[in-house]
Amino acid sequence: MTRHSLHILLFLLLFFSRYRAFAQLTPAADTGLTDSTVSILFDGDEVLQLTVTGRLNELFSDRTEQPAWHPMMLSYKSGDSIVNIALKAKTRGHFRKLKENCKIPPILLNFSPKNTSRTVFQHQDKLKLVMPCRGDDYIIREFLVYKMYNIITPKSFRVRLAEITFRDSAKMEKADRMFCFFIEDEDQMATRNSGKLIEEKLAMENTSRLEFTRMAFFQYLIGNTDWSVPFLQNIKLLFVHPNPVYPVPYDFDHSGMVGAPYALPAAELGIESTRQRLYRGYCNNITDDFTQAIGFYNGLRKQLEDVYRASDLIDKGYKKFALKFLDEFYSDVNKPNAIELIFNKPCRSKQRVEIKGLKK
Repeated sequence: MTRHSLHILLFLLLFFSRYRAFAQLTPAADTGLTDSTVSILFDGDEVLQLTVTGRLNELFSDRTEQPAWHPMMLSYKSGDSIVNIALKAKTRGHFRKLKENCKIPPILLNFSPKNTSRTVFQHQDKLKLVMPCRGDDYIIREFLVYKMYNIITPKSFRVRLAEITFRDSAKMEKADRMFCFFIEDEDQMATRNSGKLIEEKLAMENTSRLEFTRMAFFQYLIGNTDWSVPFLQNIKLLFVHPNPVYPVPYDFDHSGMVGAPYALPAAELGIESTRQRLYRGYCNNITDDFTQAIGFYNGLRKQLEDVYRASDLIDKGYKKFALKFLDEFYSDVNKPNAIELIFNKPCRSKQRVEIKGLKK
């Protein structure tokens, strides 16, 4: 047994001994969710029409490290009735929370079960809401990237688009209407996949080879380098006994497909734009893995393109760009020697850099 093989064996023994208890847990026992309590929020595709009322200026201005909860009222029309849900909200996030980066920070909504019974928000507790950092266009673009990844795998975060009227109770005559989207609660995502999230930091090589390669291909497809498995940068790790760990990505606003004006690749990566693709997986050198991934994505090409063709929320110019960006991906990965030139050679030339801390 080589030293490398021994290292891997010792890691696996440690990992499975630490998480052997997962096999004894059901999702309901661990999270309080059962099949009858899974949220219906993410089952529909129509855009939710909502109103949020409260002291919004106080909420959006509270960008401290430990922001306070602010009382709000969420309302929507259901038939001939108006549904009112009292809740609390606070700002969240890191990059998008900073005033110099985003005009409006993302927020976290805190629901009470007694207020959500028989509503579209039933069984929700704390729910992330992505706000328009630099305008509605980028919100819809990022939403569509999530919808693409839902096609790739169910081990992904579901999203629901909403058009929300924000009304500040201190100046009721003024209201702002904007697109936002909700992101599925991480524990509900894990429960839906019969798994459990873990906080253990793993090397990329110690996740499912198949699922990692497909995930890393997707990041390459959308032109995203703002992720890291070992630093849990925009990645959640999902354990589904007895399978290997699955990486689940989120936060795609720094991708070339979204094209946010604040998104720039790290200088150490050696690329100048997020629309320059760079594969950031580990040095696999197993041709069959890449061949399988290329075939998998070739089979989904029409479905991925249809995400953009079918959307009436993006303008013709962006739709043309998105389809061209996808076409360039497929043209690149299906060229002769693509596996060597795109995936293996950059890795061997030490272009792989971990974003968090920028450590090689």
